[in-house]
Amino acid sequence: MRGKRNRQTEELRREARRTLGQTPRTTDLTAQPSSGFDPRVAEKEEQRLSAKHDPAASTACRLCGIAVPPDPDRYVEVSGWKTCMECNELLSGGLAAVVSDVVGVTVAPAEVDEVVERVSLGNPSRYVTGWPNENGASTRWAHVDIARAVAAAPAVLGEIRTRGTPRVNSYGSGCGWCGVRMSPRWTESPFRFGRGPNAPRAALCAECEPWAARAGVHDGSTAPESWRPYLLAACVGMRKPQWDYTLGLKAYVESGLDPRGTAEPWAYLGGTRSKLRMTVAREHPRLITLTPTETRVMNLQRAAEVQPAVASRLADID
Repeated sequence: MRGKRNRQTEELRREARRTLGQTPRTTDLTAQPSSGFDPRVAEKEEQRLSAKHDPAASTACRLCGIAVPPDPDRYVEVSGWKTCMECNELLSGGLAAVVSDVVGVTVAPAEVDEVVERVSLGNPSRYVTGWPNENGASTRWAHVDIARAVAAAPAVLGEIRTRGTPRVNSYGSGCGWCGVRMSPRWTESPFRFGRGPNAPRAALCAECEPWAARAGVHDGSTAPESWRPYLLAACVGMRKPQWDYTLGLKAYVESGLDPRGTAEPWAYLGGTRSKLRMTVAREHPRLITLTPTETRVMNLQRAAEVQPAVASRLADID
């Protein structure tokens, strides 16, 4: 048993050195894992969640933790907590509004998850760990390391927003699949505009790259038949690709057009893209959601297909 455990540990170290150049921390493989469940802790948490504030005393605000006096005009009750009037205005904005109030700069909903993780802020609301009947603090957000969060947030936000700004990739080429020349994120790809080692290399934009990754192009699966079903799914907005279902679609790198790309994704297809969407909707209706306009067009087309021809002359009527 000891020899087997040593072999497993050594294999783990070798794998880490090959992939990350690091040696992992190892644990005793014979140790019994703990369930992590403590009934006393669970009971305490249940008591905390079911507790309510004392309406006759000053208790903590649900969000910022400041002591709120027992004046009904000074607070709003939410889930058993007092919520001060200043924090009450944040409730409709969710976590993004709360974090914006803490760090002093506006954080968008799409940015908030990364911000709270990178500044180690988490959800700063007092209700996450506090009790609604506690006395509260003399200042707002006293339970948060607000100085560190305020100092770190601008740099993190700047990096997030710079990364999200559409830009041309370092190759100066359009996306290898959709052809768009600007994207907030680019990923290297094995595709080239033409043949030979000197042919311009194509990157993949932020929208196409996840589909290409699922197709395995980064793992060497560059044969067209392996990734074209994913290309079609990315192009028309399918929920998932169908094996060997491509409708003859070719990627931008195969179009022979200017490697510098286009202003809009899939612009090289012209009106063909809308026809592809309608075809997929007919053949695989559960894999695509049409816009209201596309749905009306399809319904009209179907009605025209089933409507009998109208005789143009009385003599044509039997």
